[in-house]
Amino acid sequence: MCSFTRLLVSFLSLTALTGCGAGQSLQTTYEQPAPAAAAPRGSAVLVAVTDDRPYVKNGDKLPYHLGKYRAGLGNPWDVTTDNDEPLASIVAHDLATDLAALGAPPGADLPDPPTHLPALPA
Repeated sequence: MCSFTRLLVSFLSLTALTGCGAGQSLQTTYEQPAPAAAAPRGSAVLVAVTDDRPYVKNGDKLPYHLGKYRAGLGNPWDVTTDNDEPLASIVAHDLATDLAALGAPPGADLPDPPTHLPALPA
């Protein structure tokens, strides 16, 4: 009986230790599908993206914060973009790239978009 209890405790301890999420990584790459339609030629497209997430605007999280990931035991980990690049910059770049692939080149190179824009008057 004692050896069974020792075996059970060892198994449960080993199971608890292997449930840790440290060192896990998430695949965040995106494979662009082939364009399905072409945009009218000669029309320029201006791309602007702002980050209006409330927790980024009020400074609780940085612009490269993506969200939370819960590991096997439910412990939360912050998920961020690769190289801590702001999410709005990634979305703007990807959108401009997709539009260019559809045949509508961007109208201008934009600087990194601001993380907060003042409210427009009503």
